[in-house]
Amino acid sequence: MPPQPTDCRDAIHWFVDNFGLYTGSVRGLFLSDFSSDYEAYIESAVINLKARGIEPMVVTGEQLFVQADYLWQQALIRTPFGQPCATNFELNMLGTEVAIVKDLEAPVQAHHLWYLYHYLVYLRALFGKATILATPLGLDEFIAYMAECDDMEYAGNKVTCEKIMWLIDATMIDLYQFRQVRTDGHPPMLKAEYNLFNAIKEHDLPVIPQQILGDYMLDMSIDDRDNRLAIEVDVLASIDPEVGNSTEAKKNLVLLSDGWKILRFTSSEVLGELTNCVDAVVQVWTQGRKKAAVGRLLSGRD
Repeated sequence: MPPQPTDCRDAIHWFVDNFGLYTGSVRGLFLSDFSSDYEAYIESAVINLKARGIEPMVVTGEQLFVQADYLWQQALIRTPFGQPCATNFELNMLGTEVAIVKDLEAPVQAHHLWYLYHYLVYLRALFGKATILATPLGLDEFIAYMAECDDMEYAGNKVTCEKIMWLIDATMIDLYQFRQVRTDGHPPMLKAEYNLFNAIKEHDLPVIPQQILGDYMLDMSIDDRDNRLAIEVDVLASIDPEVGNSTEAKKNLVLLSDGWKILRFTSSEVLGELTNCVDAVVQVWTQGRKKAAVGRLLSGRD
């Protein structure tokens, strides 16, 4: 069943109402089957975000790929050894807290694939910035058309359709996922979070999705007061930020000071080794330590 207008409306309303309220994982949206009839939802979202002091950057898919054409030519001329190349457009797009791309068609040229990966989905995932992609295509159509695009290899890095869709799944909630999680009575979750949450529940552990602690939101947690475990799913790396004043480092410090253990996984660990991830959760919850190779445990003793 294709997404319904109410799914799109509710997803955008959820994003606007919740974005930036708490420090935690950033969740964007992938809006498929997005027609011109839904434009008002985007316009309303922009107005409401601006009213809260958030300045989203809104571009069309056509603008994105025109910029890709230009930057690819500059990359070939000016950076023969693969050094980074960017204009104010890319810097502004990276700097904005919310990037919205409307009317996005699937990339059909290799350098469009290259641009979409390197200058939008990867960089924004790396810096924890929210992205909303809206396409008139169905989800399966978008993937099928993009899969026909030739892979792009530049400066030793290969960009494929699979890499882009992995990052989209790791950072954005599509409308099918949004509907499923809401039907289950849970807050919207990314696919890796949802899979891990359901797998932990099957072990009869009292896991809670998106628990609020002051200014912070945990991806999920198990808490009986004497034993407190925060479970976080990171998009790219399960490591402590090196920057001492980073928001993630502060969040870790607050949790550890309050007696929490923190178990961090990457999305790739959850999607590729779900059973081992759940084993690690069970081990930490019941024994206070883990034997599983996946994940990284932080505790007050570290």
